[in-house]
This record gives sequence, C-alpha cells and structure tokens, in this order.
Amino acid sequence: MKISPSPDAVEGFRTRFAAAADIPGLREVEVLSQPSPWSDLVFERELEVPHSSFWVVTDSDRIAGFLVFWVVYDEVHILNLAVHPEFRRRGVANSLLAELMKESQKNDMTSVTLEVRAGNTAAQALYAGFGFDQIGRRKGYYADNSEDAFVLAAIIEERQKI
Repeated sequence: MKISPSPDAVEGFRTRFAAAADIPGLREVEVLSQPSPWSDLVFERELEVPHSSFWVVTDSDRIAGFLVFWVVYDEVHILNLAVHPEFRRRGVANSLLAELMKESQKNDMTSVTLEVRAGNTAAQALYAGFGFDQIGRRKGYYADNSEDAFVLAAIIEERQKI
C-alpha cells in the first residue's frame, strides 16, 4: 500500500511521489544530509518497492527534501528523512512528518516507527514533538561508525481523529 501526500503538504513547496528522474537531486540532498548516504542504486530500488512510499518536496526547480517510508500491514516505518541545508528551518521536515501522521491516521495505521542515531539530538527533538517515544536501542546499528540507534515509535490509535 502506498500513502499519497497532499500536493500542498509543505507550504510554499510542491509535494509528490519521487520518480527516477529525481535521483540526482535526491543524491545531492542525501550527501549533504547523511553521514552514510544512500547510493543511486538504493534510491532506484526503493522506487520499485511495492510497499514503499517515497515523497519528494520541491520548489520551482530543486529538491528541498524527501521522506521514504514503508507500509507493512497497518504499520509505517520511516527509512529516510532528509532536507537540503539551504531549505532547513523552513518547516520542510516538520510538514512532512505532520502530513505522514495525518495520512497514517486517515489510512488506519496503528503506529509509525524509525531508527535515529543516538547522537542526532536535533532529529530526536523533531520526532518527540510528534509524540515519538524511545522504545528500544540497537547497539552498533550504523555501519559507518558503529553508533547506536534509538528505536522510536508513535502510536496512532491513541491520537484523536483529525
């Protein structure tokens, strides 16, 4: 199951499903955002996964950010969220997560989960603002430096219907 974003999910930007033609722009955002960035091949394969939703946020000609998540039965699992440095602090990540939570609830999902680097306090604060709680820790999860990951979850069933 794919979950569609609203085209105007991020004010001042366009939100849509990613396409193969977006890969160069996605790579740029990824390299500038992640310590261990996805390769073009990972992006290509993710676009083909039937249970993957891959949202991209654009301004008139550039990719500002993206969100990749899987829907497995009634659960959402965030794989990757990144915003180009030039577009940070403009509500892109916040709006993407708000849209994901709204659409997850509309589509009767029960929870949203993810892994976040133990040292990424900015991302942890962002997720906490959406009701995510730490439910676990994966020791040495990140291959690039053996950093631990915190497993975070937000339970949708407990949220008031929007």
